[in-house]
Amino acid sequence: MFELLGYLPSATTDAELGYSKAALYQNKDGPSHAARQEIDTERWLSKLGRAHDIVHHTAEDLEGPSYGEIIRVFRRPVDAALVIEVRLRYAIGGKTEMARLSA
Repeated sequence: MFELLGYLPSATTDAELGYSKAALYQNKDGPSHAARQEIDTERWLSKLGRAHDIVHHTAEDLEGPSYGEIIRVFRRPVDAALVIEVRLRYAIGGKTEMARLSA
């Protein structure tokens, strides 16, 4: 799934200039959560169900009994991330959404 979104494996959760990162978590029941690093910052973002996104300082901040441990880290060039995001929004929202994004 991550490869379809332009991500490739990464050896570290540390911020890298020009890259967006994602971390995949697994608990005792299997894959449990994914978090993404905010573009051009060291902060990480997570969606908690229907609640708002939360910000955490490191990907490791969420490790524990609920989400488990980070099992994989991925990265993609920022330019590719933005292009894919626009394409996904266009596919979901149609021409109206695309016009809003390009305005």
